[in-house]
Amino acid sequence: LMAQDGTWAGGDTVLVQTGDVTDRGDASGPIFETLFRLQDEAPKQGGEVILLLGNHEVMNMEGDFRYATQMDTKSLRTSGGRREAFAPG
Repeated sequence: LMAQDGTWAGGDTVLVQTGDVTDRGDASGPIFETLFRLQDEAPKQGGEVILLLGNHEVMNMEGDFRYATQMDTKSLRTSGGRREAFAPG
């Protein structure tokens, strides 16, 4: 669904990401950035990107960081760490 340059190439496809992006390695930040960008690009071609919350996103929103790594937290690129990245709003 992505072109070689990383842009949306899915046309009118609907992509549903079922959550648990975070706590699955050391680089969820760039994955979230890509998904958010694709979410903005897809409608221009009639497509849609739907991002669901998995239990690990909910855990982080609740302040439960037991599965988080320092590298992954750095990949989120926020000065306030995971609390800021997963805060409401």
